[in-house]
Parts: sequence; structure tokens; C-alpha cells
Amino acid sequence: MTATDEVQDTLDFLATLGGASRMECETRVRYAMEVSPPAVIVELGVMVGQGLCCLGCGARFGQGALSFGIDLFGMRPSGQGAAYDNPANMATVRGYIERFGLSELVTLMQADTAEAVAQWEEPIGLLVVDAGHDYEQVLADAKAWLPHVVPGGLLLMHDARNPAWPGVDRVINEEILPSGEWDDAEFVPPFSRWLRRKP
Repeated sequence: MTATDEVQDTLDFLATLGGASRMECETRVRYAMEVSPPAVIVELGVMVGQGLCCLGCGARFGQGALSFGIDLFGMRPSGQGAAYDNPANMATVRGYIERFGLSELVTLMQADTAEAVAQWEEPIGLLVVDAGHDYEQVLADAKAWLPHVVPGGLLLMHDARNPAWPGVDRVINEEILPSGEWDDAEFVPPFSRWLRRKP
């Protein structure tokens, strides 16, 4: 099997794990391949781990950046429903991490995003904001975590253009883009809006 075949086979399986489209999975893998240590990859909001495994696989195929998945994992209600708050999700994600051989690259953190950022010191090369989805939660995560993203680093604001979660677009359009620090990179249907921090 060639490296290209391995990537395609991995993407075929990743696309079956959750709600992200095959195109969204491919984009996560492609951008994660860009991240060069010591910069790391951080996903806020993991659920069952489809997106995090995409990022971890991209890092494995690319430059070996470490990835961190931060989620409540049922520690307390998230306000997003039972599927998000299921304590069994953490075991599910760990199983996928092992299946893809990512144990050395991917770390799970059971924590509130605000608690985690208070101790955060690593430079971030790729940040996914996909935890709390109402305006106040998205804004708090953006204000706390975006300063850790390195120049040229990537930001995925998930659930952009999702009518169920208008706060995501509001934060992008009222806070992130007007700051002048970020450029649009691309939009990947149905809900992935990528931005890149200016050098």
C-alpha cells in the first residue's frame, strides 16, 4: 500500500465516524499535515472523535505535531444535548485513537475549555473551535484561545453557516475578522469555515 492509498483508506473510514462530510475530513487532514512542531493542534469540543482523529492522522501523515482534544466528556451538562454529554464518548474516542495508531500523538483532556486555557502554554498551529455553540460560549473560547495561535496558524470555526448556531457566524463577523489579524482561508460545506492568522 502506498502512502497515498493509506491516506485514502483512512479518509474512507474517518468519514463514517460522525457528522462531518468526507470533504471536511479531507480538509482537516490536509491542514493538520502543515503544522510543524513545536506548534500543536488543539480541538475544543471532541464528542465522538471524528474531527480529532482526522487531525491526528493528518499530523501523522505530515510533520508529527501533537494534538490535544479538550471536552467535558459528560463531566457536567454542556447545554447541547445528550449525545454531546455522554460519558461513554471518551472511551469511544480512545478506541479510535488506538485504531489509528495515534496514542503517541493525540492527548485527551477532560476539562472545560476555560479551565484548560488558564494553564495553556503551547504555541498552537491549528485550532478548532467546536465546543459550546451559543454566542457567549463561542466568543469566550475565541477570546481565550485565539491569542495562542501562531502567525500563519490555522483556525477552524465549526458550525459556521449553520442556522441552528448563529452565534458562530456572529463571532467570526463581529469579532475575528474585524480584528484585522485573520484572513479567510476557505469554506468547506456544510459547516467548516477556515481562517489563517496573518504572518
